[in-house]
Amino acid sequence: MTGKDELDLIFASDATAERTYNAVADAFMKNISKKDTLGLFEARQTFDRVPAIKKLLDSAALGENARKEIVLSVRRAANEYIANQLPQGNIYKVAMKSESYMLEALGNLAEKAESVIGKNKLQIITEQYPALKWLIGGIAGGLTYYLGGRLAGGVGAGGAIIGSSD
Repeated sequence: MTGKDELDLIFASDATAERTYNAVADAFMKNISKKDTLGLFEARQTFDRVPAIKKLLDSAALGENARKEIVLSVRRAANEYIANQLPQGNIYKVAMKSESYMLEALGNLAEKAESVIGKNKLQIITEQYPALKWLIGGIAGGLTYYLGGRLAGGVGAGGAIIGSSD
């Protein structure tokens, strides 16, 4: 498999990186059942589901960046190799070459967006400006009191309003 050349800097900075690369490449090779393009493609899909590989792909720990890059490099090399085995003009050739980059982009977007997924705009703004939560709670409490309720009805209203998904 190619792709090892791209990791020279990682190998130089991490003593175990090359052994990790060899283990990851071996994990891919163990999944090849048929020695044809379909067998390679199935092995590539199975590769992402191997628990140790999945853990490395999903990891966000600082020390795991090198290992994650190794897994991505093996995946990219496998996809490019499979694409190169397909005949010229095959509709899947371009898709195989770009699949790794699309999966990496999707992973990068998910990492960057995880802090805002499932939150409404008000929740995001009040995380940046915590004083707004108190202000909204005060306004809600004042309105509750003004409209004939008790002041206690407004306590915690800021959190309730902000936490609402409506």
